[in-house]
Amino acid sequence: MIRFTDATILEETVEENFLIPSEKFRLHNHSDLLSLMDKIVVLPDMIGFLCKVDTSAPSGANQSKREILHICMEEGIILRLTIWDALADSFATKFREIDEKNIVIIATSILPKSFGGKLCLSASSSTKIYLNGDFEVVKDFRARHNVHPEIKDGESKNNDPNEYSIAEILSFIFHEKEHVKEFFCKAKITEVILRNGWNYISCSKYFRKMEKANSSLNCSNCNDSHSVGVLRLEVEGEDTVQDGRDRAPTSILNIVEKTYKFQVKVTPYNFRAKYQSFTVS
Repeated sequence: MIRFTDATILEETVEENFLIPSEKFRLHNHSDLLSLMDKIVVLPDMIGFLCKVDTSAPSGANQSKREILHICMEEGIILRLTIWDALADSFATKFREIDEKNIVIIATSILPKSFGGKLCLSASSSTKIYLNGDFEVVKDFRARHNVHPEIKDGESKNNDPNEYSIAEILSFIFHEKEHVKEFFCKAKITEVILRNGWNYISCSKYFRKMEKANSSLNCSNCNDSHSVGVLRLEVEGEDTVQDGRDRAPTSILNIVEKTYKFQVKVTPYNFRAKYQSFTVS
């Protein structure tokens, strides 16, 4: 394939048997894809570990079959690539035939788009999917990553055997049978999102929401008008910068840009959910 862009220059040459170097793929990293978002300047290729597949079967005559591929890139960032119709069918067939779990995927000629302000990837009419292809770039990619986003029950590939990456936890959910398991995960908080959270004043003894009665708060469980209230809240972590329009307690905002070790609980819900969220402590 020969690609032309606005920067392409054509010059006549008198040389004969001019050798044009062959190139199977033009791979782009996460930063490259961000810079190409919503710009149809070039259709980039990407490589990564296949962590999860969400299948959406057509519900009507005019509906298209859709597969959403969760791909962990070299930087450890997981992106979603949506493929459709014949390409989705072809992928599903190849995917069923692969018995391995450490799947390296290459997707060519993809469309980097923005959805809800985030980078999402979509297949174009020229997109091709390669799973565990016998290519040098795949061998090099595996060689650079001794840590594959795949774990078995009780097994971690990190230096600390008690710590798992998010990619490893997602791979566990994708490959293992449904059951409850807890992991330790070290992560950096980069944003606190309030629009998906909740908060309330709870009883310090029963952790139930306290109801307002006149000028005080009462717990319906202990019936003690002198119950001590404790603020309980849930917030969502994200990898972008908060714009400051929402307000949160200072103690919560102070955790941004800091690294912590979390205990992540995987429940049967995570094995069925299309959007992954984890409860941590």
